[in-house]
Amino acid sequence: MDSTPPPFAVLFPLLLLSLTNFLALPNSATRIASTMKPRRLHAKLFHYNSIFSPTYNPSDTVVDHATYMVQNSAARLAYLRSKVRTSLASSNDVQAHLDIDRGIFLVKFSLGQPPVPQLAVMDTGSTLLWVECKRCMGTKDCFDPSKSSSYAATSCEDAKCDSLPRKSCDTDSNQCKFSIAYENHFSTGGVLSTDQFTFETFDEGSVVVPNVSFGCSTTGGLSGRKFNGIFGLGDSPTSLVTKLGNKFSYCIGNMNDPEYSYNRLVIGDGADIEGYSTPFEMYKGLYYVTLEGASLGDIRLHFDPNVFKRTLHGSGGMIIDSGAELSYIPETEYSELYSNIRLLLEPFLQRVLYKTERWSLCYNGSVSRDLVGFPAVTFHLAEGADLVLDTGSLFYYKEPQVFCLAIHPVRSFEDIPEPDILSIIGIRAQQNYNVAYDLTNQTLYLQRMDCQLLDD
Repeated sequence: MDSTPPPFAVLFPLLLLSLTNFLALPNSATRIASTMKPRRLHAKLFHYNSIFSPTYNPSDTVVDHATYMVQNSAARLAYLRSKVRTSLASSNDVQAHLDIDRGIFLVKFSLGQPPVPQLAVMDTGSTLLWVECKRCMGTKDCFDPSKSSSYAATSCEDAKCDSLPRKSCDTDSNQCKFSIAYENHFSTGGVLSTDQFTFETFDEGSVVVPNVSFGCSTTGGLSGRKFNGIFGLGDSPTSLVTKLGNKFSYCIGNMNDPEYSYNRLVIGDGADIEGYSTPFEMYKGLYYVTLEGASLGDIRLHFDPNVFKRTLHGSGGMIIDSGAELSYIPETEYSELYSNIRLLLEPFLQRVLYKTERWSLCYNGSVSRDLVGFPAVTFHLAEGADLVLDTGSLFYYKEPQVFCLAIHPVRSFEDIPEPDILSIIGIRAQQNYNVAYDLTNQTLYLQRMDCQLLDD
């Protein structure tokens, strides 16, 4: 058995030590302790590739997972770009790219009285929480409002009805009707309603939240799927986040481990609002952060911070998102990252080229074996908050023995100058972090941690 240590562990010990010291230094941002109530309203999150998820398919291959991830992320990017650039999207008629096959993370909760278990796709890019009602044929846990003693339809005069981007009134029943058209031609609609939601808590078993607004979809479309709807986390009068105190947090662990079971969503005053903070702004239902630079270990990369700022007419900028698994940055900044990673890897590893993806950066090898000691990439956000991408967040497997960079370029075109290019921090980059949103103060908190600690 070859006992030769990995090349980075031998040739870059000083770099690794420098990186460790770099990450251990106090950040210029203020670290705060949580003053939230001890009771925590939370829901379990299931990654689509988790053995605990109903979407888990043991016959899926590494290639299957990579293909799904790349295609879904690209579709999400296309939707987000269209949402912030077109007049149609500016009216909020088109809500999101909806992956009707899996979703990235599913939220577990119960609805109604008696409680009916639900699974919905977590989406920071949607403002309405909706579930499919009645017509989810073949779905064991389909919600039937006529069987819930706590269910009520929302009237047309209710202020929450006025807040919907697309609404109508059923004059015969005086019920507020909603409709949502998704970017991939899927649509849904039904009655804006209220009912009680039941969530687990860390220390009390479960807690009931009465009179939560949600869309009760009656148009079908998800029959045979493993989830019931969309768990929107955007800011709106109908949002569960707004009802419970304008705070939420999610903790994402190792997405490469199908047996990891500690991913969590926490909503309301019990959200884990801790860590280094950075401001965000809301625009068209999306969460924008300010990227000031990036590093590869202790090497500061030449990123132009101006290309990550949203322009006066609303294009460009960087959003943090739960619906894209991969991250995206402008082509010039990608080239800077790409070149520096190549300088480190190509003396030791064989590059793999794909004809249809000549811009991709892929190598033969094993992340856990061949990248021991490889420096992390750090996104430096405004006011001193850092998001650190270790090798598990920075690379993904495209084939069983081929790994690729999980940051892709957004190519510029003649009609889209680089400052107008939208960048995305995808959910894979948020692994091993508790990410908290304080909507009242428009502040994002980043705390690097093992999500298992949230059970303590």
